[in-house]
Amino acid sequence: MINIFISYRHDDVPETVRSLDDYLCAHFDTDTVKIDYRSTEHDIKQMMDHVRTSDVLLVVIGRNWINILEERQNDPGNDDHVRDEIYTGLTTDGVLVIPVIVDDLKKHHPPAQMLPDEIKALSYKKEHLVRDDSAHFESDMAALVARIKERHARHGGALRVADKLPSELLENRIAKAKQHVRIMCIWSSRWFSLRDSLLKALRDGAVVQILLLDPANEALCRQRDRDLNEGAGFTKSHIEQNIRELGSIVERAAYLGLDRSRFQIKLYSATPSRVLYMADEMVLIGSHPVGQLSASAPHTIVYGANTDLFQNMQQHFDNLWESDAAVWHQT
Repeated sequence: MINIFISYRHDDVPETVRSLDDYLCAHFDTDTVKIDYRSTEHDIKQMMDHVRTSDVLLVVIGRNWINILEERQNDPGNDDHVRDEIYTGLTTDGVLVIPVIVDDLKKHHPPAQMLPDEIKALSYKKEHLVRDDSAHFESDMAALVARIKERHARHGGALRVADKLPSELLENRIAKAKQHVRIMCIWSSRWFSLRDSLLKALRDGAVVQILLLDPANEALCRQRDRDLNEGAGFTKSHIEQNIRELGSIVERAAYLGLDRSRFQIKLYSATPSRVLYMADEMVLIGSHPVGQLSASAPHTIVYGANTDLFQNMQQHFDNLWESDAAVWHQT
């Protein structure tokens, strides 16, 4: 969810970087944590693109980092791509640059006078110490993860806006859910593509809660028909199709020996205000625009269970789930 790029010198502290990468991938997503693995000119360009689209740039600095920098500066024929990555991060709006100092803060954090002009600002960034001994590594990395999440909490938890429902992201996050999956919509065309992800979440112990508009509420169904410039019965028929599709997923869960009681469906009779897809610490917030299906409209991507936006959306879902406007549907 939070895009992280790890910049490091391959001849500096590669073992610590591998441990750092493993830790971040376990706490975020493997596909959102990128590491400098370059080997060709194409890779170098791709790495720079990753830096520009990152939320966080971690500059890992170990005992040999400054010596390698000086060697590269004294060799005009040898490009310093790490320096270029740092410069790109420092000059790209929205990228949080964190110098990650390995082992010894006093010895390894380079002062401004030892840095080239284009990356002198690195020395003024708030550093983070990671000690690579077993006694301290876990606690140091936990503090780094907390710092990354805290930075995004200042924006209410919002990371970015997708121009339409990010289907691949949604499938991946649901498949990785261990606690809750909550979905609220009028109806969705996604159940078939989400089936395996939902079953995976059930297998891993998550509770799946789904809220659909009650097809018996003809007034609200007709209103959505008009919004979409569709004939009478369009919305109602799609909700009924959703209910059948969800029923087949429940049957599949039972066949696999999963606890079908954790797959819960309610139908609500209330004016639909937004679309929510929630999976553990992530929520996608969409809308019901006039003349357009919700999946084709922009969605705000929010990450962090302790953020304002996440908690507000969770409370919104829970209020409707527990209200008299929502009734159980037995499959």
